[in-house]
Amino acid sequence: MVKVMLDPGHGGTDPGGVANGLQEKNLTLKIAIYTRDYLLANYRGIVVRMTRSDDRFISLNSRSQQANAFKANLFVSIHINSGGGTGFETYRFTGRASSTTLALQSNLHSEILTAMKSFGNVGDRGQKQANYAVLRQTTMPANLTENLFIDRTADANLLKNEAFLKAVGEAHARAIAKTLGVAPISQPKPTPAPEQPGENEGGRTLNLQEWQWKELAEVYAKANQSGVLKSDQWTKKAQNKTLTVDEAIFLNAILIGR
Repeated sequence: MVKVMLDPGHGGTDPGGVANGLQEKNLTLKIAIYTRDYLLANYRGIVVRMTRSDDRFISLNSRSQQANAFKANLFVSIHINSGGGTGFETYRFTGRASSTTLALQSNLHSEILTAMKSFGNVGDRGQKQANYAVLRQTTMPANLTENLFIDRTADANLLKNEAFLKAVGEAHARAIAKTLGVAPISQPKPTPAPEQPGENEGGRTLNLQEWQWKELAEVYAKANQSGVLKSDQWTKKAQNKTLTVDEAIFLNAILIGR
C-alpha cells in the first residue's frame, strides 16, 4: 500500500493569486480533487489524502506536518502562478534530490504539459528548483506544480475551462501512479481493427426476414424428407436463424445438383 499527500495551495483567508475573475485557492482545490478521484478510481493499492478538502486556511508548517505524520510516499503541492508570465513549470527542493524526486518531477512535467497542450499553445517554463517551505520541510519525495498564470488572459481562459482543470488533475494522477509503479485496476482492452468489406463474409449469419427464414426451413425440411439432405440439422439451423453464408452456399449447391 502506497500513500500520496496532495496539497491544494492556499485556501480560506488566503486566496493566493487573484485575477481575471479567478482565485487560485479554488482552482488548486479542483485540480487536487480531480487528481485524487482519478487515482482512487483507476489504480490499486493507493491511499490518498489532501492537506485540505474544502475552503480553509492551512499554514505551510501544517501542510508539511500532515504529510510527515501520514508517512506519505509522495507529496505534490498544486499551485497556479502569477506575476505576468505564462506557461507551466514544476519545482523540487534546491540541491541534491533522490531518484524518486527526480522521476516525479519528470513524470509530472511530461504528463501535465502534454495534457495542457491538447487545449492550445502552452509554454514550457522548465523543471526548476526552489527553497519552498513545503518542499524543504517534507521528508518524502516532493514536488510543486505551477499550472499556468492566473493573471495572463490566455492562461486564465484555459483555467476557466472545467475540462482543462479535469485533464490537468488526471495528468497529475497518471504521473504519480507512474512514479510509484502502482498497477491499474483494469487494463483497457485494445479495440479490434474494423472488419474490411468482404472479410470473413462466409462465417457471417444470413441476414434474412422472418418469412424468408420460414421458407428456407420448409425447403430444407422437404429436402430432408426426400433424402436429398441427409440430416435435419439444416432445417433446425434455419428455424433458429443461425445458418451462415458458407452453409447456405453449400446447401444450395446440393439442392441445385439434385
